[in-house]
Amino acid sequence: MTKTNRRKNKILFFSIVFLFSGLLTFYFFQIVKMSEIAYEMGIKNDMINETKEEIIDLNLSVSKQKNLKNAEQKVIEQGFQRVSINTRSYIVVPEISLANK
Repeated sequence: MTKTNRRKNKILFFSIVFLFSGLLTFYFFQIVKMSEIAYEMGIKNDMINETKEEIIDLNLSVSKQKNLKNAEQKVIEQGFQRVSINTRSYIVVPEISLANK
């Protein structure tokens, strides 16, 4: 082989190695980016599912409220007493029994 052929072979070899390493690096960054996007999509899907569950719960509570327009009357019919402000009782705790910091 002549000198020019060896030089051409070296240039070809290094250009192939450089091209391969560039493609490998590009592929690596694509994999990392796809992993990040998949992780973010998983988080968003979890948030969407939680929101759907909250909406279902809210729909149930709204439908229950519509069905219980006379809820206070039904509670009184079942024998429960109405709690008034004056029926509260408090427990008095002496200062001696309280803990200090």
